[in-house]
Amino acid sequence: MRPAAFAVSLAVSVIPSGPAYAWTIDTFGADPCHERLTLGALDDAPEVVAAMVARVRATSVPVNEAAQSFVKQIVEEFSLQDRTPAEQFVLASFVAGAREPDTRGFSLARLPEARETHLVDGEQASHTLRTSVEDGPAGDLAAIADARGGIHQLVAAAGVQWAQSDPRVEARWDLSYYGTVTVQMFGPAYLLGEAMHGVEDAYAHVLRDADGRIVAVLNYVDPIQHASLYVESRDSLAHSDRLDECVTTASGAGGANGDDAGLARDAERFDRARAATAAFIRAALTAVTDAQAPAPPEPGVIDAVLDEVFAYHAGCNLENKYCDSADYPIALEGLSKPYSACVCSLRGDASASPWLVALLGLGLVTRGRRWAGRRP
Repeated sequence: MRPAAFAVSLAVSVIPSGPAYAWTIDTFGADPCHERLTLGALDDAPEVVAAMVARVRATSVPVNEAAQSFVKQIVEEFSLQDRTPAEQFVLASFVAGAREPDTRGFSLARLPEARETHLVDGEQASHTLRTSVEDGPAGDLAAIADARGGIHQLVAAAGVQWAQSDPRVEARWDLSYYGTVTVQMFGPAYLLGEAMHGVEDAYAHVLRDADGRIVAVLNYVDPIQHASLYVESRDSLAHSDRLDECVTTASGAGGANGDDAGLARDAERFDRARAATAAFIRAALTAVTDAQAPAPPEPGVIDAVLDEVFAYHAGCNLENKYCDSADYPIALEGLSKPYSACVCSLRGDASASPWLVALLGLGLVTRGRRWAGRRP
């Protein structure tokens, strides 16, 4: 479902920006890029879903109303009606995990809380972003190490969960007509979905060279939270809303100037992210299914993939335009800002979402209906 169109046009000024998104998620009409990457990677690695389904059958799909409604919501959003109930449960759990770093369970009406999670240093690793203390050339390496460490922790947790007699977990979900509820999900898929988010972000929150190596890890906290102190040469390039756009073909939408080179680069980034995520989830399956609780899985099989995902090219910086990365001019088209002023026509498009939520909080706009699964 899409949000109902609003014909409200009004001036908005000095309103804090919304959360930083890594790619986009299915919200306010935005392209569900994380979901498409995650489900696409699973399509490319069908053995992963098959193994998860076999494990689910040993414990059964939950039949309570909340869990069934959660699965139905995902099935309808992503046209999974032809899948078996076990497959639907597994895929819905993967999608929920992939959304988790961007939402942390908060619903539409709780945008301020969701936004604050994105400004915490401890949250940056889940998005492959720098923290406020990761400065200079060493900051890139520190951010990469943090991101890899977070992914390893999630894989280890999934392995432990896999070995449980009942591998289901409870997580918060914004459920249509109910608000935020606690829902049973398939634990290994949910945790690995969150890990897949981190891999995917390694292609939205960095600049890369022609060989695919990282030349800079972007920074959200400093330009937003500490704007007056932010220095690009020290803190790295600011997070780019433009790089979060989901362009899957060279003829797709995206880019302020719509140039073919930029669109081709966008499509290349998406393809690389999908391939890397598929390679990661295959390796993660091996690690998770080999795990014996409480011992975590061996890291080697995961590192073989992450070594490529996080390959680093040293010596690139602002002075040399990050080694002339093709991503740099694209990123400059839409750097994230701490505050915005605009006249917005709220018609359910992605750019309007922070203003809509602010107006909802002030009681200036009345919702005509609930929006199923729409997150801040």
